[in-house]
Amino acid sequence: MSKIDLTILIPAYNEENSILDLLKSIDGSELPRIMTEARVLINGSTDKTLTIVTSFIRTKKNNKIQWAVSDIKQRGKTNTLNEGLSLSRSELIINVDADCRLETSSLAKVYTKLKSNKELMLVGGLDKPDFRYSDNKRLLYEFQKVHQLYREVRGRVLPVGRLMGYKHSIVESFPDALHSEDTWLALEVAKKHGWKAIKVLMDAVVNFLPALNWLDYIKQESRFECGLPQIIERFPDLEEIYNQRRIGMKQKSRKQIEQEVFNKMDKLKIPRIRWAQMNDIIDSIIVENAKVMKKLLISDSGNWDPIGSTKNE
Repeated sequence: MSKIDLTILIPAYNEENSILDLLKSIDGSELPRIMTEARVLINGSTDKTLTIVTSFIRTKKNNKIQWAVSDIKQRGKTNTLNEGLSLSRSELIINVDADCRLETSSLAKVYTKLKSNKELMLVGGLDKPDFRYSDNKRLLYEFQKVHQLYREVRGRVLPVGRLMGYKHSIVESFPDALHSEDTWLALEVAKKHGWKAIKVLMDAVVNFLPALNWLDYIKQESRFECGLPQIIERFPDLEEIYNQRRIGMKQKSRKQIEQEVFNKMDKLKIPRIRWAQMNDIIDSIIVENAKVMKKLLISDSGNWDPIGSTKNE
């Protein structure tokens, strides 16, 4: 059996409308001369995801990548990732969400940074909304754009699961029924190795499709808002680690961030009032809604059903 240098794990639940774009972007990635396996982990899907993936693998073009698919009946992203980890044959792992699309060099950038620096344990990419199906004349587009501008101007500290590379030796498995497995892993790595072991590459871009209506947008952002409180409740010692995430970094003042965002908004002809509306209204709605969702989605036993918050059964 040939040596595998990189394993790509792709958890997928009912992604028939998006997964082919991702598979093609992985297949067309400019990877270094390494042996790569890509494992698509079908997570209890009831649509045509499995059929689409199987058909793609039969017609794949990139012989450097060994493709495999697993039909996992047990629901839950962490369960799915744990199954992928148990099957992985490499030390370096990259997780990619199935509803995303990678830029050509993104995988190589994450892999190379992780491989070349012994101190780094966790390397993330920059997730950017792909607005090709969005109406840029709508208010929703403006809010989503302003939100993204703020994230980019402030700078990323926590890698996101949409594109996240790590060393297999630092994680045997993810905790069961955990929503924000990416945040949990970052905090665990920081606790054991310090924040110097984590890096987000702003030029390793992964594109995702943003919500196309207000209901989905509020549900999606509220679901993200639920993630950290769930982690802190289950792992209280990680709260202090989270609060230290920007200590020692060169930080911009609130005024500097605001001015940079305004400059970018002006170029896009987005009214500056959207900044205040996002901070004063939308963020408050998301926080309040997250509290309601948390009660509905997390049972007394701690079991979590985040899928039901944004996807129809």
